[in-house]
Amino acid sequence: MSYYSLILVLQGFCLFHAYQNGNLQKWFFVIFFLPLIGGLIYLYAAFGKNIRTADISAIGENVKGVLVKNYRIEQLEKQLEYSDTIANKILLADEHLNIGNHQTAFEMYKSCLRGLYKDDVELLMKIVKSSYLVEHYSTTIVCGERLKDAVEFKHSEEKIALAWAYYREGHKEKAEKTFEELDGRFTNYKHRYEYAMFLKEEERIEESKAKLEAVIDEIESIKGPSRKNFTAILKESKSARNYL
Repeated sequence: MSYYSLILVLQGFCLFHAYQNGNLQKWFFVIFFLPLIGGLIYLYAAFGKNIRTADISAIGENVKGVLVKNYRIEQLEKQLEYSDTIANKILLADEHLNIGNHQTAFEMYKSCLRGLYKDDVELLMKIVKSSYLVEHYSTTIVCGERLKDAVEFKHSEEKIALAWAYYREGHKEKAEKTFEELDGRFTNYKHRYEYAMFLKEEERIEESKAKLEAVIDEIESIKGPSRKNFTAILKESKSARNYL
């Protein structure tokens, strides 16, 4: 690999790592406009000056994951071949879901729902999410209803999928009831945004606008660095409100 290729690899890894860790805005100009020096500064800041051999190895694996298509999938497939366990299969399914192979992930998750995992809350939540993404709404509903008493599911984004699955299957009252369970002040902003979109679908425009206004006002009232966690949903809410 040439000198310039190595610099591009370093730059690509640093940009990807900064993005994954929510630091892209802070580091973008340093990494992009000072490819070598900026990359080295970022590595120093991100991993510390006492980088061990194990750390270097981990960085190398991350670089491969960025540059080599399906590298992570191949590694997890080898791991599953070596040790054919449900836990390893779920890890592989997770990666398929991460890269957009929703159908593959859904089928793999379903095949894991047996034995000790037949009532596993985390696995059921993964099936709710993946089944909704592939529009297999009946499965979303069946698994979602099995989770109704689970604390982890109560305010989860997977519960949004259940609400929409009800709606897509024509169960409007159940859909609204589920959205109502997610509706609370100073919390669940994404859930409430989706509730507003449901109201829009039902042509209840004023109610939808009111939900969005509440979300916007609450987020804008947040002080300190925690507010940046809601930047994306704030932008979506404002955009949706402006088009109502």
